[in-house]
Amino acid sequence: MRASCHKADRTGTTVAPSLAGIGATNSDGKFRAFEAATGALLWETTLPAAGNATPSIYMLDERQYVVIACGGGKNGAPSGSSIVAFRLPG
Repeated sequence: MRASCHKADRTGTTVAPSLAGIGATNSDGKFRAFEAATGALLWETTLPAAGNATPSIYMLDERQYVVIACGGGKNGAPSGSSIVAFRLPG
C-alpha cells in the first residue's frame, strides 16, 4: 500500500497539477472539481450533508482518491455523519 498527499490551498485541495476540489457548502451541499488552470467545472455531486472540511487526497494501488467528511450542522444546516470517497480517473 502506498499513500501520498497533495498540497491544500485556500480554495480547497489541489488534487493534481490540473485539478482542484472544493468542499460542499451549507447552501447547496455539493462537492465540485474544477480544472485548476481555467476554473472550468469538471464534475459535481450532492453529498449526504455539507462537507465543511478540507478534502483529503490519497493514492492506493496506483489509483488516486479524494475523501471528504460530510458532517454539516453549521449555520442551521442539517447534520450528518458520512465520509465520502471518490476514485479519480486515470
